[in-house]
Amino acid sequence: MDVKGTAFLARKVMLLEEIGEERFNQLVSEMARKEPIFSHPIHATTLIPLRVFVAFNDALIDELYGGDRSAYLRFGEKSAEYALTIGPYKRIRETNSIAVFVESARFIYQGYYTAGRAEGTLDGESAELRLHGIPSEHRHLYLEYVSAAYLRRGIEIISMHAVSMTCVRGFSRGDEEVHYHYVIERTPAPTPSHPGRRSLMPPPVSTK
Repeated sequence: MDVKGTAFLARKVMLLEEIGEERFNQLVSEMARKEPIFSHPIHATTLIPLRVFVAFNDALIDELYGGDRSAYLRFGEKSAEYALTIGPYKRIRETNSIAVFVESARFIYQGYYTAGRAEGTLDGESAELRLHGIPSEHRHLYLEYVSAAYLRRGIEIISMHAVSMTCVRGFSRGDEEVHYHYVIERTPAPTPSHPGRRSLMPPPVSTK
């Protein structure tokens, strides 16, 4: 299973804002000593083995977030902000349709990963996300948290309302598949801002 370079570019945008180009390049260079793929320019179409990409993200979390793997949630949020504002899916945002975005989960997932599939459904003010068919050796917390937070943040950006998120099933709970439930709240959503003006860590996920 591979991750497409689009995911790396989203992470790059986030880190350039937070730690600057010099520190980002240093982290990539350190990773390149272990994984040669990072020695070359990574484009949107570059295929990175999931194992390698997860190792890269784990290294970032160890270095910048004290090893707290819930930072994957923030990575998902920032990936959605990148994709829907300056990245490949900004046209979806321009539709101003929550249904179009949620139902596009399958195509968006395919734009990042080469195995497994995503299914998004919308029913009034609530939505569901399911991840199916991910090989057992690739059922990593990264895929669950990034995908779940990506959909939540995307709905927020399009609806301009805060969205709560509950884990129904997940790799984090020992399940073979992922299922998250979302509720669009009445309160306004936070607007994208410079990372220095907001907490680096995302809110916790409800697992009730």
